[in-house]
Amino acid sequence: TEGTGGSVRTSLLTARASAGDLLLLGPNRVDRAGTLTAAGDLALADDVALVAAADGTILAGGTLTLSAVELSLGGQVKAPSVVWSGTIGVDDNGTGVITTPLLLVSSSAGGIFLLNPAHRVDALGTVSAQDRIMLADSAALLSIGAGQVVSANGGITLQLAGALALDGALRAAGATIDISATGITEGSGGTIQANLLNL
Repeated sequence: TEGTGGSVRTSLLTARASAGDLLLLGPNRVDRAGTLTAAGDLALADDVALVAAADGTILAGGTLTLSAVELSLGGQVKAPSVVWSGTIGVDDNGTGVITTPLLLVSSSAGGIFLLNPAHRVDALGTVSAQDRIMLADSAALLSIGAGQVVSANGGITLQLAGALALDGALRAAGATIDISATGITEGSGGTIQANLLNL
């Protein structure tokens, strides 16, 4: 556990917590993340752009939280829930793979581009971007639950190998929402807001 006054400055970080949490929440400056593993929660805050190395794996037994100026995923990410924040953007570099029952992502000044079709995400929590959201997913069913909102000023694209269950909200006011799926079911609480909807 890193206290508020602690910090890590390195071009490459690898770390392991075999029996607990790995929490690095100080003003860190890490350029690349290699293999990071934690039996419990794993959290890393970074004051610069962070690249997850293509030959690295980030694993957590609990919640995995990554925040940086920009996040670029090159390796494997696996956790029961994944929470990402990249101020100017989040992407998978075309090679990174996310496996999680629940994904939450935000980019306050950029876009979210997770286009590797090997991603396996079962549900989306709150996902928001100033620019565009693009997500590919190999799961049999992607759910957006009641009270959850996926919103982007620049539009939303969902490229799904399976079906979509929408009980929350898809919002892209003034922009386009594109959904490719084997089936789409909108529950009583589901809503779609867009200038143009392509199915």
